[in-house]
Amino acid sequence: MTSPELARFKRQGRPLVYGHRGARARAVENTIAAFDLALAEGADGVELDVRMTGDGELVILHDAHLALGEAKAARVDRLSWGQTKELGRKLGVSIPTLDEALAWHRRNGKLTNVELKGDVAHVPWLGRRAAELIGKHGPDGILVSSFHPGLVFSVHRQLPELPVALLLEAGRLNDLEQLAGYSRLLGAKAVHPDRRLVTADVMKRLRARGSIVNTWTVNDETEALRLSALGVDGIVTDRPLEILKALEGGA
Repeated sequence: MTSPELARFKRQGRPLVYGHRGARARAVENTIAAFDLALAEGADGVELDVRMTGDGELVILHDAHLALGEAKAARVDRLSWGQTKELGRKLGVSIPTLDEALAWHRRNGKLTNVELKGDVAHVPWLGRRAAELIGKHGPDGILVSSFHPGLVFSVHRQLPELPVALLLEAGRLNDLEQLAGYSRLLGAKAVHPDRRLVTADVMKRLRARGSIVNTWTVNDETEALRLSALGVDGIVTDRPLEILKALEGGA
């Protein structure tokens, strides 16, 4: 039986559409403005990235480094939150914290896929603190994903009712079915394969395990229709507006 928390992430008709780091094709990624634009374009929710600063603040950033100019860069996990925020300001970017992003999520009532980055200095802290913040704001409509198995398991252990997903990357898998089975041992009820991994056979195997299947990053309308026909639950895209038009026109 599917829990109410997980049911929100199952497709009803067309696949759910998530703005990848917001509406990344037309806005600065991983900003509140990009998230707002994705929803304005009709997305069912957004996907965002979480990493940590040197003093333990969780921030919405994809890259481990922030550019300093002249080919120099600073590692985010070696900067304080104050330094990170100021550097972002100088680069013309308003960097949200996870706390701010979760407050935004609670206001809009849509879906948010929170990806936790595993290439940080203190992985256990990232998992523990992310779960604390999600618990503070409430887990409704939140799905946590990561390439890092330890983060998937950590969040599941702290918030067992929260849907969690293991991200799967093309070119790094020997046995997708075996890894999907492993994800269940981590507490993952969802699997997020690279779109290039999604075939009819793969979908059959994942469905047999009862997995929610969300795929990334899909920016081509024809590819979106292929994946929809295969039965994926969700599509992560930089172009929510165009992908939604294709899906709704091709339904």
